[in-house]
Amino acid sequence: MHEQGIREGGKIGCMEELLAYGLVWDRGLSDGAAYRAALDKLYGDSESTTGLLLELETVADDSRSTLRMLEEWRLSNEDEFSVGKFGRALMESLEEAYRSKRYSKEELGKGAYSIWCWLPMEIAAELPFYELCNIDEYLTSPAHPEGLADEVFEEMFLFYKARQ
Repeated sequence: MHEQGIREGGKIGCMEELLAYGLVWDRGLSDGAAYRAALDKLYGDSESTTGLLLELETVADDSRSTLRMLEEWRLSNEDEFSVGKFGRALMESLEEAYRSKRYSKEELGKGAYSIWCWLPMEIAAELPFYELCNIDEYLTSPAHPEGLADEVFEEMFLFYKARQ
């Protein structure tokens, strides 16, 4: 049922963006506005008013339900899931959180680690994703030089920009 609603709209590639925005929102590094804007655009562009997009619209203010539904979609579309599209959207969303200065270093570190813990192992082990597990330590441990986390964030943000 979920898959049908997406295929009717012909927008399978945009779902990775929704997943990235939903994940950042669920982990507390976004207010959900980017997710809702992307969902509204995707739903508005869709030829279908049934299936997953409609279900996502009904829970658009609930990050947990949203993420659960998007994870089901990812699992049922693993062969078509684009790590590149997901990664690009994830890094853009994290960069927005980082540059906004709305979040403390502790919030950024814990959010980044939480995102990394959520990722499937095959994605979490790839660049730039595996750096997400280290950011919290770089931010809070006196054993690491000051500014290391900032350098790592910048490298992560550039990863997909360099591949455009």
